[in-house]
Amino acid sequence: MTSGDKEIGVRLSMAINAFLGPRRQQVFAKLVGVSPSRVTDYIKGRRRIPQEVFIWFAENTDIRVEWILTGDEPMWKPIDYGQTRQDAEELAKRASVVSYKGEEFTFQEVVRLIEMARDARTMGQGKGEGNTK
Repeated sequence: MTSGDKEIGVRLSMAINAFLGPRRQQVFAKLVGVSPSRVTDYIKGRRRIPQEVFIWFAENTDIRVEWILTGDEPMWKPIDYGQTRQDAEELAKRASVVSYKGEEFTFQEVVRLIEMARDARTMGQGKGEGNTK
């Protein structure tokens, strides 16, 4: 493999950590349907990363596949917060209370959580912790 494959492997490791937290290669391996040792091979540049892994990232995360392949910033896909708010408002029209993992949230709480997540990501950008989506 080339040094380019190793660089892509390093960014794949960073993407896995950003999405699932550190040392989550086993979880990622299950999600994409390969063995943990295969993921290690991708990260160390010993095997080329198959197209299916990139498709999985594109369909399941906010991490840009282009960033994994090239390193060109930003790492995160842009997010349309206006659309997110519209989605939340539409949800509120269908149900006054949202249930998630056994907890119930009002529409106002959902909007507040979305806004807090946006603010936290924006603040983290200044500390080198990632880019805004």
